[in-house]
Amino acid sequence: MLCTIKKYDEALICYGHINIRETDSAEKRTILWNCRGVSYFLKGAYGEATRCFSHVLNLDPECEEAKNYLKKAISLLNQQKKQTSNY
Repeated sequence: MLCTIKKYDEALICYGHINIRETDSAEKRTILWNCRGVSYFLKGAYGEATRCFSHVLNLDPECEEAKNYLKKAISLLNQQKKQTSNY
């Protein structure tokens, strides 16, 4: 698992080096935010993932992948919160 998480961290570093500018096409911005969201999601950072997918949906409200990941991320984030509140 540690090896996998490290790869997502590396991917996020790479995505962080790609500047997303308002002058970029909506498609490019959507793809980059979605890739960041997927990396955060697979890493288990559901809060960050929800922020990325929300950004994607602001750019493209019809993006089914972002909608599906956002639902899953919110659900898993809520599960995490319930687990920590039970301790």
